[in-house]
Amino acid sequence: EPKRAAVGLALFASTVTLSGTKTYKRALTWVAQAKELAAPLNDPWTTARTELAEGICYKVSGFWQKGIAALEKSSATFARCPGARWEIETTQHLRHDALIWTGEWRKLAGELPGRRHEAQQRGDLFSEAQVAGRLSPLMRLAEDRLDDARAEAQDAQRSASRRS
Repeated sequence: EPKRAAVGLALFASTVTLSGTKTYKRALTWVAQAKELAAPLNDPWTTARTELAEGICYKVSGFWQKGIAALEKSSATFARCPGARWEIETTQHLRHDALIWTGEWRKLAGELPGRRHEAQQRGDLFSEAQVAGRLSPLMRLAEDRLDDARAEAQDAQRSASRRS
């Protein structure tokens, strides 16, 4: 079953790479094997899972630009898959973390209002809380606006508490 094998290898690689930079090369070998299995299937979801694994391997190993590129590719591939909202959000969360680490604060700040609006439109409380409670306050801190950061985080916490 090549689809299950490809997804399993991708997941395994993602897990192994969490051990630190000493394991990322080995993990990327498994990602490459997963991609080989996925290619002839012409299944966007399976392909995107291998791209997501590659993005995770690079991101957690400190190769943030390569991670961002792989995560963007994964997100675009998942966008062609019906019902892949969780996967798309996962790639976005990981990508946003990498943008923070690369110092691309303006790029991230420019994306957040639209991302929050989309999450609100979908009723996606988790993604909305990520933007409102974690990322937006961080952007305010980067602008040296501590009071605004604190206020945004508190508003997000109150909002989440009311809805849960």
